[in-house]
Amino acid sequence: VLSSVVGLDAARARTQNGCAALIGALLFFSCGAPGESAVGVPAAGGLRVEASRRPIVVVGAGVAGLTAARALQDAGHRVVILEARDSIGGRTRTIALGPARVDVGAAWIHGDEENPVAEFLEARGVGFTGHEIWPDLAVDTVEGVRLGWAGLLAPAAAVEAFAARSPELLSELGEDASLAGALDLHFGEPGTIEPLARRGRFMVEMLSTATSGAVTDLSLEAMVDGEDEELDGGEHVVDGGYAALVDALGDGLDVRLGVRVERVELAAGGVRVVSTAGAFEGSHALVTVPLGVLKSDTIAFEPPLPERKRAAIERLGMGSFEKLVYVFDARWWEDDFEAGVALMQGLGV
Repeated sequence: VLSSVVGLDAARARTQNGCAALIGALLFFSCGAPGESAVGVPAAGGLRVEASRRPIVVVGAGVAGLTAARALQDAGHRVVILEARDSIGGRTRTIALGPARVDVGAAWIHGDEENPVAEFLEARGVGFTGHEIWPDLAVDTVEGVRLGWAGLLAPAAAVEAFAARSPELLSELGEDASLAGALDLHFGEPGTIEPLARRGRFMVEMLSTATSGAVTDLSLEAMVDGEDEELDGGEHVVDGGYAALVDALGDGLDVRLGVRVERVELAAGGVRVVSTAGAFEGSHALVTVPLGVLKSDTIAFEPPLPERKRAAIERLGMGSFEKLVYVFDARWWEDDFEAGVALMQGLGV
């Protein structure tokens, strides 16, 4: 999210009926008064909006909302952030467990080279440490077999082989094929495949479910033709947890906690944002709430969002990722045991 919002010039701006949508890693809406430009010319330092005595109202104090608000305030605009929760940071949350600080939400910096997250932290003197995700061992709970690091190389190679064959599978199955259909053809259907193939298929299903959604709902064509570029530099975690990033983003911003937005509407000379704490008048509204909130229709828009945007919200999905944090009475792992343990279960995760 942060990499798509810092600078905001990576987003695409389109205006229709006075409402412009900025589309990056999430879906944002910025509404201005009819007849005036809602979004100015994207600039290196942020999004250029015409100066106004009214504030820009940002809905949501997650990383996306905080980053956008920071860029706008640094560019000289008044900003008010409305957040329904009692804390900032959205899906990031750092807690203290004894002497340790643990991220129970977002935790990783995926690549630190030319990464806006890493650059932001470095500029503020916050460190981060390399920490690869690859597990040191895995347990196949179906076979009851413990696999060491070397034992994970074979299913990983099976995943690479599947990825290499994906264009051929797409040609054979057609453009409407699901990722599940391709897995059935390549690895075999659940309940009929050998342990090595099952472990390879499990890896594909696990990654797809965590990052995108169920393999039955994902398009094989999108996987083959889609762009999925990775930043160089390896995996890192923030020293002291992601709270360091969130606190730095929120420092000096006007954030109103416990304020749930119910309605965003165009008004004379700008916008009116109706919330549980009353109405806020602004020059623009920037809505950065999670996809699930948009799907629930708990925030009304007037005029209504265009059909193409409503259809996009309906079609978009999110992965399912749960994090469990265990605390042990005594340390049982060795010093070089860094990454963790993977439990390789059955199919259909």
